[in-house]
Amino acid sequence: MSPKPTPPPQTLEQKLDTVILHLERLDKRDKMRTIGSSIRFFVNLIPLVLFLFGGWYFVNHSAEFLKIIFDQAAESTASYTKEQGTNFFDQFLKK
Repeated sequence: MSPKPTPPPQTLEQKLDTVILHLERLDKRDKMRTIGSSIRFFVNLIPLVLFLFGGWYFVNHSAEFLKIIFDQAAESTASYTKEQGTNFFDQFLKK
């Protein structure tokens, strides 16, 4: 095997052009990474905003929510009591 031929020595301007080329590539990559990070930040911000809005909405309308819950609980308790009460009295009337 023959040894690899060595490239001709570069001048200072060629070396600087190579450095500039690498820096431009890095600049483009950093720009894309910055754009991607910004998009990811805003996408991750959406659930936080929804959570905070939901908490604020619940605090402002908690009385309405509690009224609905208590009304449903009272209706289900009344229907259960009516059902069980008639069965309870029917047992005594049959005997």
